[in-house]
Amino acid sequence: MPDFGSANTGVFSLSEASIFIGPQADLYKLNESNRIGLTKSFNLKSDVGYVELTEGILNLVVDSQMNKSNLTSSFEVYEYTSKNLAYSLGLDGSTLSPTGAATTIPAGTTGTSETPEMTVTVASPTGITAGKWVVIQGPEQDQMYFDEVASVVTDAVTLTYGVPETLASATMRVVNPIDLGSSKAQPYLSLKAVGQLTDGSPMGVLVPKLRITKGFALALTSKQHGNLPFETTVYRPVSTDPFFSDFSNRSAIMFVPT
Repeated sequence: MPDFGSANTGVFSLSEASIFIGPQADLYKLNESNRIGLTKSFNLKSDVGYVELTEGILNLVVDSQMNKSNLTSSFEVYEYTSKNLAYSLGLDGSTLSPTGAATTIPAGTTGTSETPEMTVTVASPTGITAGKWVVIQGPEQDQMYFDEVASVVTDAVTLTYGVPETLASATMRVVNPIDLGSSKAQPYLSLKAVGQLTDGSPMGVLVPKLRITKGFALALTSKQHGNLPFETTVYRPVSTDPFFSDFSNRSAIMFVPT
C-alpha cells in the first residue's frame, strides 16, 4: 500500500515555457520567428462560475449549471524587442522585425544648434528609405538623435530635423517607432505555449483568440533586470474566426501525453 498522499507518477510541474504569438490565422504555423524570447512564470488560469437552484426554507442546493468559464494567462517577458514592446502596449507587434545593423557615417557631421546638418553620407544605405526613422549616435554613448528620413539618394541620407551638433564619428541605424498612448486597437492574436513536465513529458497549449491587455513597463535601472508583465484575455471564437470548427465549444486546447 502506498503512503498517504504518495505520488502515482513523476509528472510534476517545475519548468519554464516558450511562448509564440502571431496572427490568428497562423495558430498552427507559429514557429521560431514568432517566439518572444526569454520568458518566466507562465500562468494559465481558468475562472469558472455556476448558477445554483435551491429549494425549501433552508435553500438547499438541488442543481447547478456552469454559467461562466473564462481563461486568462500571464507571463513575464524579458526581451525588449520592438515586437514585444508593441504587444505589451496592446498594439500589433506581428508586423515588426529587427531593423538590421548600423552603418557608419565616415565623414562625421558638422551641424550646430542654429544650423543642423540635414544631409549625411553613410557607408551603406541598405534598409534606409524615406519615411523610416533612424537613430544617429556619436562617439559618446548618450549622443543620440532620432530623426525621420526625408529622402535617400545613393548614399546621401536627408533628414527631416537634422543633427544639431558636430559628431566626429557617428553611426546610423534604422529603428522601429513604437506608439505610446495610442488608442489603436490590437487585432486578435493566437498563442502557443510549450514546455515539459519534470519527467520530460512535453506539454503545450493552443489559444486561437486573445489580446494582450496589460504588459508595458519600462524601468531603466541597474538594480535588477526589467520585464514586461504580460496579461492576456482569452476570447471564445465566433463563426467568422479562423479554426472556428476546432474551437466552437472551447476557448483553448491543452495537450499532455501522460
